[in-house]
Amino acid sequence: MTPKYSPLESERFSLEVYRLDLDHVDVTKLRDVVAGVLFDLLIIRVPAGDAATVQRALHPQHCTIHADTLIYYERMLAKLAFPASERPGHCELKIVRGDPSMRSELELAAYEIFMGYRSHYCARADFSVKAIALGYAQWAEKLLTSEEADVMIATVESKIVGFLAWSANPDMSIASIELNGVLPEYRRLGVYSALLRSVVDIAQSRGFTRLQISTQAHNIEVQRVWCKAAFLPIKALDTLHVERATL
Repeated sequence: MTPKYSPLESERFSLEVYRLDLDHVDVTKLRDVVAGVLFDLLIIRVPAGDAATVQRALHPQHCTIHADTLIYYERMLAKLAFPASERPGHCELKIVRGDPSMRSELELAAYEIFMGYRSHYCARADFSVKAIALGYAQWAEKLLTSEEADVMIATVESKIVGFLAWSANPDMSIASIELNGVLPEYRRLGVYSALLRSVVDIAQSRGFTRLQISTQAHNIEVQRVWCKAAFLPIKALDTLHVERATL
């Protein structure tokens, strides 16, 4: 149970930001860990339903708020075809594997895709929507240049209109979708389904047996797409923001 320093988030928001992921909440250990770290913002993820336990454990020393809930979905890949009804019909749409030459255009697309998206960062009134969107753009660029991730790019007339980044879990039988999205004007046109299908096909061909993905609980529209594509919900995590008390 050791919080990890987040240099990108710290630089972006001009704060000392740490992250801590917990499978379960040990109140005594959590208090000791939090007391031993000099943070401005500690982002904690716990199984959904344990947020109140964390809040009670740290109150009144720190301001602790529930920032969002993530819903995780999983799809079994073996011998499971992608639904024909989800195959896109956009004649100009192409799905290609991303490469570093696309980094600038991908960053711009990701910035536009996530502008105004309601993630856990929105729980902080002092975090600007531009800074939040920039964070997602930087994350997309990092995934594109990483040797541990693949990024599938959707283009229409050579313009990037969407992307889906995925990687292998430590359990090598599981592939995880890390970040994905489509430009607002290209949504509901089959672009996202085409991206999803491409990753399902590639992951299955590489021997993965499961594909996992997550989103905020409020993002119902994309969860409907996942359900149609044979994904099932498997778990939920609460995100909490802990601000260090000022004396």
